[in-house]
Amino acid sequence: MHDIEEVLILDIEKEELIKQKGINIIRITNKEIKDDINKVVQKIKQKLSR
Repeated sequence: MHDIEEVLILDIEKEELIKQKGINIIRITNKEIKDDINKVVQKIKQKLSR
């Protein structure tokens, strides 16, 4: 369990560094892609238009 916590903390730190550089992260699961790829495409388009 300890390793999982460390990995989560490192992921959060990496995400913060990325955001500080002005880069946005879009999280998309495999399930979302399999269930409705068109919805995923719309989600990406919305994020890009901001």
